[in-house]
Amino acid sequence: MKRSTLILLTLLLAAQSYAQGNLALRITTERQQKTQREIVQRATMRAQGNAEYHKPEVAEQTQAVVMNVKLQNMSGADLKGLLVKYIVFGKDKSGQTVKAAGQGEQTVDIKSLQAVTVETKPVEFKSRDRTFRNGEFTSLNTREGEQYYGIAVAAYLGTKQIATSFEPSGVEKQMAKLGLSF
Repeated sequence: MKRSTLILLTLLLAAQSYAQGNLALRITTERQQKTQREIVQRATMRAQGNAEYHKPEVAEQTQAVVMNVKLQNMSGADLKGLLVKYIVFGKDKSGQTVKAAGQGEQTVDIKSLQAVTVETKPVEFKSRDRTFRNGEFTSLNTREGEQYYGIAVAAYLGTKQIATSFEPSGVEKQMAKLGLSF
């Protein structure tokens, strides 16, 4: 029993070291967001005689997004001069059209089996929502402006791309549609 457990443990460690050798870098992202919302006009309804007058609520919103990109070195070697490139995407609220809203790059050094977090430059999205709360006028509700959609990250060691991350996964298709690359 002890011998089979030892063999199983040895095989598990060998498989893990093989997987780590193939996957040298893991990239994860986390969003920090500051949203400022201001109601420019309150929704009201007043009745005069047989007529009702509806006024929509108008809200303006500014969304400042900063992404934390966490890079985990899963290999046994130090990664010096690792170039991290990123593109932040936004989408149009009315038509759902996706476009690049900001991009940047940063060089970092990561020791073996360590993690480093890279913070992106802030990207700002502005929008305006017009909302009728009562009656048959809800079909006149409008949304204008942009909002955060996602991020694409690539890591390069020299000229060789060693890892990528797309959050959400649809960002990769959007990059191809827009003809963008790192």
